Amino acid sequence: MGQRLGRLARWSAVVPVAALLLGSATAWGQGIQLSDVMNAVPGTTVEVSATLKTGGGQVAGTQNDFTFATAENRKVTVVRKTNGRPDCTVNPEISKGSTTFAFQPPSCAAEACTAVRAIVFSSEDVEPIADDATLYTCKVQVAADAPDAVYPLTISGRF
Repeated sequence: MGQRLGRLARWSAVVPVAALLLGSATAWGQGIQLSDVMNAVPGTTVEVSATLKTGGGQVAGTQNDFTFATAENRKVTVVRKTNGRPDCTVNPEISKGSTTFAFQPPSCAAEACTAVRAIVFSSEDVEPIADDATLYTCKVQVAADAPDAVYPLTISGRF
């Protein structure tokens, strides 16, 4: 009985997953920000969103890399769809239907992928994206054996 209670307590531990804004800011105060710090239970999937900060500028498209793993830490990954692509979805409200997502580095095997490249654009709709608009969301999996720790998610890129 004691072993079972300990095991249940371990599985219900909360793992903070920190999301940070790193890079992609420009002289105009533009950038892309990931969801705020969140908690996730080991073995579960959470959604992380990327939000555009225009700084008053006009931005019609972006390219950014969302890093979720390092060589030392593989406890957080972006979910892979059955077609092998990242489980990320563009916000339909921004009308950027040509948006694409790819694991990085290019052609990486599942265990070697450390980031997702998001190219948010439309070849038909070149209207600026609104400030504070959600660009996309990605499903992030926390490993069942993830210890209670902070796992930084970072974003970098350009407009």
